[in-house]
Amino acid sequence: MKEKINLIYSNRLLKSNLKAIAFFVFGVFTIIPISAFSQSYSLNEAIDLGLKNRLEIKNQSLQIDIANGLNDKIRAQWKPKISAQADLRWNTQLQTTVLPFDITGKNADGTSTVKFGTPFNNSLGLQLDQKILIQTKKLI
Repeated sequence: MKEKINLIYSNRLLKSNLKAIAFFVFGVFTIIPISAFSQSYSLNEAIDLGLKNRLEIKNQSLQIDIANGLNDKIRAQWKPKISAQADLRWNTQLQTTVLPFDITGKNADGTSTVKFGTPFNNSLGLQLDQKILIQTKKLI
């Protein structure tokens, strides 16, 4: 009977030791890695991190960027605009016209053939526009 009691006692002791070992192993593998990855912040660092990651502030900074882009677009309307054109032409075949009278005095039947036009034609243009008043826009 004593042996049976000692055996029961040793089984209970073994079970409680296994629970303690299991709890210890669980704690070692869960708590230590969590504490290894945890960070500590000072109050100012925590406030700065919170302000940097706040969605309302990010949204308002995007709204500011959009407004700055619109202001740049409006300012660009008032800047001077310069445009240039160039046209270079070379007539390889000039138009021939037959006149009903002789202007050279060489043709007896009284007609003469004359070529009208220029072989080269060049045109250059430069235009500068500056807005002074935009009637559709009102300044308040």
